[in-house]
Amino acid sequence: MTKISLIGCGRWGTFLGWYAANYGKAEEVYMYDIPTSPNFIELKTTRKNAYLSLSDNMSLHDNLPKILENDFIIISIGCQYFRGLCKELSAYNLDGKTFLLAMKGLEEPSGDRMLEIMRAEIKQNIHIATLGGPGHVQDYMKGVPSAAVVDSDEEETKRTVIDMMQSSLIRLYYGDDLIGNQIGAAMKNVIGLAAGILDGLEWYGLKGALMARAPIEVGRLIKHFGGN
Repeated sequence: MTKISLIGCGRWGTFLGWYAANYGKAEEVYMYDIPTSPNFIELKTTRKNAYLSLSDNMSLHDNLPKILENDFIIISIGCQYFRGLCKELSAYNLDGKTFLLAMKGLEEPSGDRMLEIMRAEIKQNIHIATLGGPGHVQDYMKGVPSAAVVDSDEEETKRTVIDMMQSSLIRLYYGDDLIGNQIGAAMKNVIGLAAGILDGLEWYGLKGALMARAPIEVGRLIKHFGGN
């Protein structure tokens, strides 16, 4: 039986667990969050949130060692809490495990990317991939398909993740710019906020300028961090 684990029971994390259990190849999904998390309490009490109901092959745990029994682990938590989680994870034997980081953002104030943080805090033989794309839970739950990029510094890790998570609902593509995909995933949300501000101001004519200039500025930032 293919068992995977999920750390982080927010809206996006819970969806990814549900998706892996219903569209991916996971036959069973273990889900973890801190016991006091409102999201975790809601799922524990009702087995659903505002977007979905947990399927029978999804189980909730507040015991981290139980979650770490599985070799494929998705992480979806707030970026500013990620270093602390990595420090906690480093106390366990993680040798050979594959982690899929499904968060967008940079750490403040360091500016570090999530993969950088994990490599710095966990000095073990682990495999790490990142997931980036324009997915929205409410759209996916209506059956609206989308696409995303999986990237890693290991080709075999990309293949492992895509084989596990590929489906007709989410088309997964092989990334070839690990730095650029992480920076781009974070910065696209900034572009989205700017677009929303222009809508609110009714400055619609500037949307074209935003979409023309924003990718250039993001590209410069990616180059600064060493991406291509």
